[in-house]
Amino acid sequence: MEIKQADYDEIKNWVDHQLQLNTEEKRPAFADRKIRPISFAMYDDQGNVIGGAAAEFHWNALHVSLLGVSKEFRIKGVGSMLINRIEQEARANQCDMVLLETMSYQAPLFYQKLGFQIIGRIGDYPAKGECQYILQKMLNY
Repeated sequence: MEIKQADYDEIKNWVDHQLQLNTEEKRPAFADRKIRPISFAMYDDQGNVIGGAAAEFHWNALHVSLLGVSKEFRIKGVGSMLINRIEQEARANQCDMVLLETMSYQAPLFYQKLGFQIIGRIGDYPAKGECQYILQKMLNY
């Protein structure tokens, strides 16, 4: 046996397949729940993108992988409107929660004001003195 560097996409697809087989064996009820991407954009009056969010449905959660707002539109409610739209979509798809990550220098307080709770923290990442937060918002029906 030996370990060699390999093509990223090839190995990622192989590992994804192995994990799917494992899920089918150990948790058959989860096997048919595929990851589904979704994204939203906010446009200004001229049709320019001023904010956007990309997320993926994972089992009973909608995971926000990216959210950003143009500098000139920050603190004007654009981010809050995008999160509200994400929550609406999560509820419409019977998700129990919305999950996301943010860095200490980005927007942890913004998300907490919107009802997210910090459920994890990775210290000294992406650099000493910084940290990554994992946040969750349980959805009430």
